[in-house]
Amino acid sequence: MFDFFHFANLARKGYIRFGEGKIKITNLRVLLFDVESLNALEKELERIFSYNGCAYILYRMAMHGGSRAARAHKEFSGCTGDDLIPYIAKMATGAGWGRIAVVNTEGPINEITVQDSPFVKRKKKYPSCHYLRGYFAGASSYIKKTRYDCIEVECKSTGAKQCKFLTGKRREFEKSKAYRQHLNQISDFDFDLSGS
Repeated sequence: MFDFFHFANLARKGYIRFGEGKIKITNLRVLLFDVESLNALEKELERIFSYNGCAYILYRMAMHGGSRAARAHKEFSGCTGDDLIPYIAKMATGAGWGRIAVVNTEGPINEITVQDSPFVKRKKKYPSCHYLRGYFAGASSYIKKTRYDCIEVECKSTGAKQCKFLTGKRREFEKSKAYRQHLNQISDFDFDLSGS
């Protein structure tokens, strides 16, 4: 598992650079900020746009980030295709996104589990790891070279022992009754900003 020392090695090799008010990892500019700030943003988005609107915004935002991260890590890791998936999971684990395990990359639906997700809330009715879902969808789409979505089928916020994500094409999720109940997580959302 990658940890702080892996990031120290990347910095020593020049893959992490600090200076002039910037931090770059594998040539991708990043910010360091606390999880509570992101949780506060999520709370405000949910207050304004409802649960579905908030989930959509964070998911779509993180899709772009996941795609860019996969592209940047591909350049520096030497990994290609599905071999890039566990590398990205290890980098995200080392960056504090929880303990991420890629369980399956075979077949049309891939499984990823996360222990200690920083996006878990207490006693929620619905899954809350929207940002992780989007990140996994974006990274998978870049790696698979086709649109992949991600649904969270188990979430510690709702009482599960871990967070469990599935990535795949929407039509594959539609084939399964068990997965269809989670399709609202990847539906397009129409925003009503009229104030009514």
